[in-house]
Amino acid sequence: MKKILVVGLNPSWQKTLRFKKFNYGEVNRAYSQETTASGKGINFAQAANIWGSNCTIYQFLGGQNGIQIEKELKARTLQSENQFVEQNTRICTTCLCEHSGIMTEIIEPSNFIDKKSENLLLDKIKINMKDYDAVAINGTYPDGVSPEFYQEVAMCAKKLNKVLLVDSWKGIEATLKTGAISILKINKDELLNLTTAQVAKEAILELYNTFKIENIIISDQGNSAFLYNGNDFIEAKPPSIKMINPIGAGDTVSGVILSEYLNSKDIESAFRLGVQAGSLSCENAQIAFYDKNDMICS
Repeated sequence: MKKILVVGLNPSWQKTLRFKKFNYGEVNRAYSQETTASGKGINFAQAANIWGSNCTIYQFLGGQNGIQIEKELKARTLQSENQFVEQNTRICTTCLCEHSGIMTEIIEPSNFIDKKSENLLLDKIKINMKDYDAVAINGTYPDGVSPEFYQEVAMCAKKLNKVLLVDSWKGIEATLKTGAISILKINKDELLNLTTAQVAKEAILELYNTFKIENIIISDQGNSAFLYNGNDFIEAKPPSIKMINPIGAGDTVSGVILSEYLNSKDIESAFRLGVQAGSLSCENAQIAFYDKNDMICS
């Protein structure tokens, strides 16, 4: 079983409200509500563990929401290294409209991370990284954490010759310049924000030529995803699904891609399986859950 160190600095206590029809500017009454631990790092670890990896999430937690997240992760047997801070961990409220299939997210401000807490968690990551097969950086860093955090994680991964997946885009230029990234997985909008190009394939080439990333994977909200491996563009069309809950679909893609790549070293196969798993996770009410056996047999 491969071990993955998951950097997920922005966890959240997820509240999901479901509406038959969500009308903007009007009173909307949900017909159901679910709460759970979430955030890109947690969702990644959930998906990767289902595939067979052994993940540990390194994250900041605070307040009553942080306590709830820690308790739930233990119940779900998801391992975590938690650096506790004073401020309460944020709540993310997602409104799902059954009529339109549109998802609306309301995200509270991230808790501010003091320098001491930042350094304590970074030190844990750098000291423990030798015990893992790969590293996954997921999402943006919270207020107070400097962009150098991800850069230092990437440099440590490069020094230890670890496979590094990055699913982040904002303020990561220094991380991209390290030359440590094995897989960059972002969505189309994030790609266009990182480059000067206005067309996805041109933007991918610009990113590759600038930073020489081994593999670039671009998703596009249910449309075809693309892998560029330095030579070829490879397309994967997601399967037709009945949309129930799209939260964490992209994180599921990342979790399965890295897990399968560690097992097979076949990036194209890992890419296709990841896209399929991400789509199928949308048919599950639980975030980043999918049926691995059904997917493999289909």
